[in-house]
Amino acid sequence: MRLLSERQTDSENLSFSAICLGLVGVVSCLSSFFPLLSLFAVLFLPLLGAVESYCCKARYIVAFALGAGIIGPLLGAYSVDNVLFFVLPSVYAGLSYGYGLRKGMGDEILVFVSALVETILFFASVAFIYAVYGIDMRKAVFSLLGKDGEAAYAIFPLFGFAYSLCQAGISHLIIYNLGSRMSMQMQKGLDISSFEDGFAILMLSACFGIAYLDISAAYLCFGLGAYFALYSLRRIVKGRWLIACAIALCAITMLAAAYLYSKLPQNAGMISFALFLLPLPLLSLSSKLINLAKKPAKGHRDDEK
Repeated sequence: MRLLSERQTDSENLSFSAICLGLVGVVSCLSSFFPLLSLFAVLFLPLLGAVESYCCKARYIVAFALGAGIIGPLLGAYSVDNVLFFVLPSVYAGLSYGYGLRKGMGDEILVFVSALVETILFFASVAFIYAVYGIDMRKAVFSLLGKDGEAAYAIFPLFGFAYSLCQAGISHLIIYNLGSRMSMQMQKGLDISSFEDGFAILMLSACFGIAYLDISAAYLCFGLGAYFALYSLRRIVKGRWLIACAIALCAITMLAAAYLYSKLPQNAGMISFALFLLPLPLLSLSSKLINLAKKPAKGHRDDEK
């Protein structure tokens, strides 16, 4: 039986879910005794949820999600805050990834949605842990990394999103590598590149104004926009004139970003880098709009002939 194949019988679904749930329990136990290890061990944890969600039937996925929420805190009771913050968001983000894989989402949207779900769960767990246990997980995380202070707290949302992207990326890489070896049929998602470029432009532009209101929210907007801005490079490299324009505009905006760095509020200087990334989605979206405008014109000329 292939690893990435749908489980047909109840016994196959039950045994596979039990194995995945057991591994979640092991990681929960380890993370409660070795907090630093949990930072790296849970990088691969979304893979369990993704495979479970992709291969098993709906009722077993629900049972797995409920079981993880019960078994994880029980086996990690020595330090349940680490389980709630590191383990469970990773598992549930993996479940969302597997669901998206079943529905045939595109690569960039699939990874983004999984990372966004985990980031939201990160924030929810931080609020819950602080309300129930009085523990500030932001301080706990940065203490493990040897960083502390106001600047570290400011970038915490961006850190959470980047960490979630890393987890989703690892799961995506492993699943697609295994899928290609096992002749797994990967569905191609819808072309929503225009939406992605527009979203990147909106986030990268908005983060400058938001920086004067909430630095943490501005950094999160910067991360969301930067993700799709970097993806737009795939479309830019297809045309020589786009590459030339991108190099010229990025060089100009780099100088502007250096000037803007000192003008932003304290601890928000890195947001100026958004100005450097902004030409990428702008060029990508402009190129697509120009191509769309040319197609009707060409068809009209053919009709006249």
